[in-house]
Amino acid sequence: MGASNALRIYHAWGRDYPGRKALTNSPLRPLVYMALVSRDGDAEPWCGVGHTQLAVMALGLTMPDDPKRRDFTLRKVRRAITPLHKAGAIETTRRASYGPDGEHPAIYRLHLDGPPASQTTAWS
Repeated sequence: MGASNALRIYHAWGRDYPGRKALTNSPLRPLVYMALVSRDGDAEPWCGVGHTQLAVMALGLTMPDDPKRRDFTLRKVRRAITPLHKAGAIETTRRASYGPDGEHPAIYRLHLDGPPASQTTAWS
């Protein structure tokens, strides 16, 4: 599961290309984690993980019980994945939702080999 996807991430996003800078450590870590938990061989790779899972597993953060500290920790996750959206490494295909049947994490489309052809924003 996801090993070849993670290698594709390192190749496309982990190093500089002419006119494009590599992603830095903070956004690269969640992207690699998303690739690892995605299925290898999908025509359109995707990942459905919540910010809590990204905080703990990808960024190595502890989720505090205190709501203010928890919000602060989740803000760190948002700061780490914002550059991924801007660079075209991920796009949200379904937003997270919360309801009576529990939490449903966002679904992210992963662009493993670089930004899609329609992406015109420079990498950050």
